[in-house]
Amino acid sequence: MPNLLDNFEDYERIIEEHENGNRIALGNNSSPTCLLALIQYFRKGNTPLFNINELTESRLFAIENNNEELKEDLYNQLDTIFGGEFLLRFIINEIINNIEEHSYSKNSYFLSREYGDKLELSFIDDGISIPKSLENAGIDFKNDCDAIDKAINGASEDKTNELLRGYGLNSSLNLVVRGNGGEILISSRKGLLHLDKYEKKFKELKKNYIQGTQVSMLINKSNLEDFYPYMEHIKI
Repeated sequence: MPNLLDNFEDYERIIEEHENGNRIALGNNSSPTCLLALIQYFRKGNTPLFNINELTESRLFAIENNNEELKEDLYNQLDTIFGGEFLLRFIINEIINNIEEHSYSKNSYFLSREYGDKLELSFIDDGISIPKSLENAGIDFKNDCDAIDKAINGASEDKTNELLRGYGLNSSLNLVVRGNGGEILISSRKGLLHLDKYEKKFKELKKNYIQGTQVSMLINKSNLEDFYPYMEHIKI
């Protein structure tokens, strides 16, 4: 099956063809990574090529407020055979907290899909982006990929707790990639990171394909019972 980077590059292709005036079809890719990015793109006022709502009606969640009821609703959509209860609850809690506390977004969404022995989760917001967040905090970085790298390894806009933002991302990445053997994709402004157990790959995008930040995860069917070794802050 395609990996998360393949799914994002499908989204890039669809947008390029659409903006070149070509009528294109979604094809067979209904991955949350591709679909959620398309939902954001078309809801910005672009003419849709297909009925997004019909494809995602039963799986799309709007993240409208940060409360335990919302997190429980998202968690209840997922099967704990993928990673175990702790891993899923931790991811939902940390990603939603980051969106609510740091993105300054007006709209954010969650989408999931099972593929046999794998579960894909995707979160997207239309906030200020990770690079802009670090710029606002006066944190230097070389480019948008470097900004993502700093964010997952501890740079924070909160001067009272230098590791605050990065710690949530860092722990989520370690749980999914090192603990579960899964994948992570983060896209923000013109930077993209794809991480799995084999490699850490950055890609500089031609333009801001995402308004804000998208975080996607591909989780294997397994129960991560001993999660403590992956909670320590480790440079990725």
